[in-house]
Amino acid sequence: MKKFVLSLCTVSMFLVQAAFATPDTKSVNCNQGKKIQDAVDSVKNGNDTTIDISGVCTENVVIRNFSGSSLILTSSSGATINDASSGAQPIILVIDSRVVTISKLILNSQSGIQLNSCTGCNVVGNTITISRNGVATNNASGGIYDNTIHLNVPLGGGSGVVVASFSNFVLSHNTISGAGSPAVPALGLLVTQSSRAQINPGAGASEITAVGTGIHVEAGSSVQLSGTPTLTCGNPLTTCFNVHNNNIGVLASGATVNIQSATIKDNHIGFQIFLGSALALFNSVVDHSSISGVQISDNSSMTLGGTTIRPNGFRGITAGNLATVSAGGPNNDVSGTTTGIDIACDATSRVTGTSFLPGSTIVCASTALTSSPLP
Repeated sequence: MKKFVLSLCTVSMFLVQAAFATPDTKSVNCNQGKKIQDAVDSVKNGNDTTIDISGVCTENVVIRNFSGSSLILTSSSGATINDASSGAQPIILVIDSRVVTISKLILNSQSGIQLNSCTGCNVVGNTITISRNGVATNNASGGIYDNTIHLNVPLGGGSGVVVASFSNFVLSHNTISGAGSPAVPALGLLVTQSSRAQINPGAGASEITAVGTGIHVEAGSSVQLSGTPTLTCGNPLTTCFNVHNNNIGVLASGATVNIQSATIKDNHIGFQIFLGSALALFNSVVDHSSISGVQISDNSSMTLGGTTIRPNGFRGITAGNLATVSAGGPNNDVSGTTTGIDIACDATSRVTGTSFLPGSTIVCASTALTSSPLP
């Protein structure tokens, strides 16, 4: 009851602040020698402030300790901001702030936007060309929507989006593309250090393509994707979340991945699940992986229902080193193409469930197909 009353008080406080906030719009034309940082430094915490940027700017902007109602950095004319630090700083750095939105800007740098200890902060509708991290978060929360992020040939690897250090973000309708070189370990989305990312494709098509790993989840973090649009698909489908033409579609290391109503397609490996990770995969498709649909190992677990894993180049599912695969719910259709083995596991691993379609070839020392662990 005390927690409920405290929550009501917190909501009421924000409503009162919003009601008495004073709208304030500042214009910055970089072609006239104006500086974004000067406008940021003049913001009063009690105001709803919008900074409308125009022209071509060359600077690195720091927003620090903003605790007002809201602050929006945007452009009604498609302003460009170029790095002035030779890669030493992100173009926009937000520290110890809340309710900051960065939108409709064109950013060119080694690092784009970094949110450190930023609550309720959003990155919306930007075009970011970088060689390290497009959007990086640390101990932050909010949304990342409608952005186009392109990784140039990364300097030792880069990530389109990094959700790190206890961050919690919702992502939707972002396009992340990379150089596509197997020698460069670029990541589309990295979720790490006990963070959480919820991918919501309902707002429109999204894509992660031509990077080393589409989605990498590690270090006690989790990713959840649900909805009727697909997680990966190829032409002619357009209304989907695409994770395609990567080395690995989704990689989990000591993490949790929950995917429903999705498709992972045209990667070398669809899923690579290891180091005590858990994968839940329901009503989904893992399609046209050139090597394997799912590789699971190292005391990891996988549950699936109503899922199709076919056709894949080597095997549908390969389980090893204390891995567990549990199939329940609606039927699952699993196949490989070149080996004649659809599901394989070693003597330490186990496949259970009654819902594999008849005809799947299972080669496994520990196989129990008489009962299902799933409801």
